[in-house]
Amino acid sequence: MAEGSDSFTALVGLANLEQLQQAFEEMCQLPVVFTDLDHHPLLTDTTVGPLRFSVPIESNGQTIARLAFGQSDVAPKVMRAVAATLQTIANLIAQQAAIAYQNKILSQQMVHLSIGVTQAHEEERHRIARELHDEITQGLSSIGLGLDLVMMDLGGEHAVYSALEQLQIQATELTRQIRRMSQDLRPPALDNFGLVPSLRQYIKRFGQQKQAPTVVFQVEGEMYRQPPDIELAIFRVVQEAMNNAYKHARAHEITVTLAFGEESLDLSVVDNGRGFELGEDLSLLASEGHLGLIGMQERMAAVGGRWQVESNPQQGCQILAHCPRVLDPSAPS
Repeated sequence: MAEGSDSFTALVGLANLEQLQQAFEEMCQLPVVFTDLDHHPLLTDTTVGPLRFSVPIESNGQTIARLAFGQSDVAPKVMRAVAATLQTIANLIAQQAAIAYQNKILSQQMVHLSIGVTQAHEEERHRIARELHDEITQGLSSIGLGLDLVMMDLGGEHAVYSALEQLQIQATELTRQIRRMSQDLRPPALDNFGLVPSLRQYIKRFGQQKQAPTVVFQVEGEMYRQPPDIELAIFRVVQEAMNNAYKHARAHEITVTLAFGEESLDLSVVDNGRGFELGEDLSLLASEGHLGLIGMQERMAAVGGRWQVESNPQQGCQILAHCPRVLDPSAPS
């Protein structure tokens, strides 16, 4: 089969090609068949007698198939007029299909680009988390130890003792905050212990924030491990959803449910916050300022999962994520 005809079948789709050929035959009451450039029928189950003539089907200036007509008693002039009409229709369909096909390719390229950006962000997060833990916190610990030694030498009655004591308290608090930042950037428990322990640890730290909402964490089904990228994607969705509920929605309660099913891993994050108006076109989320939601959507798409958001003003928000189960968690997803 000629290369161009392969493109036409791919553009239109096999099922659509069958329907189109049948519709053309019914329209003109003539034997009609789509062929490759060598006049072989594109539909293998098509039976047609000798072909009377054919016209080219073009896309982007190239002939990608032919529309052929079988023997008939219809006058040649009438048949040529019918053929010209059907040729115009077929060319328009081919052009529209080509545009749709190119859009599909561009969409796939955007997804791959998004995956690459997400992976690069995670690698950078990992690097920063490691530097915060290995260098900054150790440096602060050394400062705290030095302050301890100086305070011991000075004694509690010295004039600068109270000032040094305040510095030590600030250094200790700063160390705690940096450790929390490091864990949020790349939770160490995720690689070592899995998703559920990491979420429990994160939710505990989350609850230590000022006026943090009450969080209920529910696990359904028998727990199992998944590839690291899937577990990280789920963790990030929970992290982003909870931060949105706390910082923007002013929620008082958040319920996180992780369901381990036989065929899928499903997540639900529900809050009772302010909610928001959700348009029908989710592609507009970024222009409406919901960048966190876009990030969740891209993360789930990157691991072959699905993501959904439901919200209404003053009725809270629900984030849903779904990932097909990978039976071999050591294999890349």
